[in-house]
Amino acid sequence: MPITATSVHPLSLTIDALERAGSDVVLVDVRTHAQRAAGGVIAGALAIDPDLVLDRLTPGGPAALCSATAETRWVLLSADGIDAEWWVWHLHARGVTGARYLLGGVAGLASRRPAAWTATARRDLATIAAH
Repeated sequence: MPITATSVHPLSLTIDALERAGSDVVLVDVRTHAQRAAGGVIAGALAIDPDLVLDRLTPGGPAALCSATAETRWVLLSADGIDAEWWVWHLHARGVTGARYLLGGVAGLASRRPAAWTATARRDLATIAAH
């Protein structure tokens, strides 16, 4: 049975919009291991190998994360945003309409002041700072 979206959703978020996003946003770092090693990790983000992104974030499959639903607010981060856009298009085609990508990707984040981008990241950083 084909999946057909029933409404129009924007595919991207700006960094400013990400900073205002609610605590239910889940950052997903879709860079390769080598890119993460060279560019650093993103606090609070799930790191998922690019080859596994679709299977992990699409609900109902054997490799899907237990938190994967069509409405989960995934925000995918790639090095410059372009790869993440491609993954989001494919997730939307699979009915995962909550997926977005960050305009500018990790490079865009690096150009801004250091910050905790989500409630999860803020909690993780507070835990680290407390120890």
